[in-house]
Amino acid sequence: MNKKELIEQMRKVGQTIGVNAVQDFLESHDLEMDDIELSFQVKDKSKVNWKPKSKFVKVFDTELNKTMENKKIDIEMIGFLTVLSSYLNYEDNCLIKSDGTYLNQNDIVQLTGWNRKKVNQTIKTLIENEILYTEQNENDKRNKKYYIDPSLFFRGQKITKEVKEFFNSKHNLNN
Repeated sequence: MNKKELIEQMRKVGQTIGVNAVQDFLESHDLEMDDIELSFQVKDKSKVNWKPKSKFVKVFDTELNKTMENKKIDIEMIGFLTVLSSYLNYEDNCLIKSDGTYLNQNDIVQLTGWNRKKVNQTIKTLIENEILYTEQNENDKRNKKYYIDPSLFFRGQKITKEVKEFFNSKHNLNN
């Protein structure tokens, strides 16, 4: 048995023992736990964290490639979104500045170095292809809030159910 197989077997045994122990505990105290998942981890110390203090954005290449194949996005738009993705908010995938204010088109023109017409056209195309979504900025009615579809670019590890429902509803409204 190699190291990877041994670690997986240890994880399975630990998971089984842990789940049984927790279930016994809950039953003995007449408790129920909904929306909770128990897991058991076996850590391989031969691996180390890569840049643990750096911010990062997840790019989902399967979905991105599919979107390219469907001609909804091109390489230039991917570059555009990649630049913007460093401004994704952890909470809702909205584009925000470090001071917490929403990115507006003037900010996007500055960040990309593109002229206003090109930025407007790119944003329009991305909205039409359901890659970028907008909402009215309640703090400044002249500007919009921009959201990148989290199935392509996402900052963080977990998405709230509300944000997932928001993007699912956007997809469903336009299909």
